[in-house]
This record gives sequence, structure tokens and C-alpha cells, in this order.
Amino acid sequence: MVDPNGTLALILEQLVQGIPLAIRKFEVLVGGIFGLYLLFLAMRYFHDRKQLKLLHDIKLEIANLNHNLFAEKKYKNKTNSSNVPAAKRSSR
Repeated sequence: MVDPNGTLALILEQLVQGIPLAIRKFEVLVGGIFGLYLLFLAMRYFHDRKQLKLLHDIKLEIANLNHNLFAEKKYKNKTNSSNVPAAKRSSR
């Protein structure tokens, strides 16, 4: 019959031996100049997304302001033109 304590010890021993190897591979992948490049690339990506969202919000705000401004001018022109006699309206 198989000893459960021996099997568990064997599995844990293999797991413990694999951890430093995985950490070493991770250090090589992320370490050095390449790791810094990936870090800066990720930072730039998220910063640019934030800036694009801000620019999009500014664009929508300007469009909203322009719409309200031209609607107000149209309303003023309609109210002013209806109060001016026909002879004076044609001279504008």
C-alpha cells in the first residue's frame, strides 16, 4: 500500500524545488531594461487612455456649449426680427 505521508512529502518537495526556478524565469523576463520598457509602456498606455477620455469629455462639453450658444442666438434673432417692421428687416 502507498504511504500518504511519503506521497505528500514528494509532491511538496517537487513544488518547493519548482518555485525558485519559476521566480528566476520571472526575474529574467521582467528584469533589466526590458522590464523597465514594459513598465513604462504600460504606464504610457493607461496615461494616454486617461488623456483621451479627458479630451473626449472636453469635445462633448464644447459641442454642448456651441449648441446652447447658437440656439440662444437663433432665439434672439427670431424674437428681434418679429418686433422689427418689415421695411427695416429688409435693410439688414
